[in-house]
Amino acid sequence: PRLALCSRRAGQGCGRHYRAALCAELKQPLAIEEVASRPVRPHEVRVGVHFCGVNFADILVCRGQYQAKPQLPFTPG
Repeated sequence: PRLALCSRRAGQGCGRHYRAALCAELKQPLAIEEVASRPVRPHEVRVGVHFCGVNFADILVCRGQYQAKPQLPFTPG
């Protein structure tokens, strides 16, 4: 039964959007926004995530205090 839940084809039961924590501006709170899902390509899978963590390095990046400086906006992690 559990395998049946996990073996759906890409796109079945999956939304076209997902919620993401975005860093739109350094040193500001993360914004939770709806983001469009890109299509799943051959040999890829879409994994549902219900919870995630933000670690210390993510916080430093969002403050602009880490050596890696991604282009804004970005999703930490």
